[in-house]
Amino acid sequence: MTDFARLQLPSYAATRFSVGLSWQARTDYGMDFDLDLSVFLLDATGQVAMDDDFIFYHQRRSRCGSIHLSEDDRAGETRYHGFNEIVDIHLQTLPQTVMQLALVVTTHDSAQENHCFEHMAPAQVTIFEPQTQHIWLSLALDEDFYSADHLWLLQGQRNPDAMTASLTDWAWRLPLSTQDGGLIGYCQRFGVQVNET
Repeated sequence: MTDFARLQLPSYAATRFSVGLSWQARTDYGMDFDLDLSVFLLDATGQVAMDDDFIFYHQRRSRCGSIHLSEDDRAGETRYHGFNEIVDIHLQTLPQTVMQLALVVTTHDSAQENHCFEHMAPAQVTIFEPQTQHIWLSLALDEDFYSADHLWLLQGQRNPDAMTASLTDWAWRLPLSTQDGGLIGYCQRFGVQVNET
């Protein structure tokens, strides 16, 4: 499913945006729940050039410094200006070899614990510009995708002929789709070497 209408991009040439993730574990389950943000920096073929181009809770900053993920919140304790986790994306400093971006939301250990977004209500993901706090997208994961445990949220593709590195030089879409295998499945799709043992 693709949803362009709900992504309110600015008309000016922004070069930075953030994605905030917030959730609150339901106390009636008697356990902590962990949601995670991950970003894949991809080449023109849709694959990572190396495993370091996979930004996640064990590798929170990209080699180029353009992508920075906050510390992993494993219990739904709100911080970072009202969000549990935030990833900051600076388009201007991305290497020219990075032609695509993919951002996913996953639940930690969902295969073992049978977690889904419904268990983290209210669970919200917000795409916004940090300087103006202008919100481009806000999704209620526990309502719109309550039975899912992961979601391919955002995909960006750079215009190879663009002379600058602003938001408008990229084509953005919302796949809002799932991938078999959760985070490991996304890693395999985008060419990250995964050791499942």
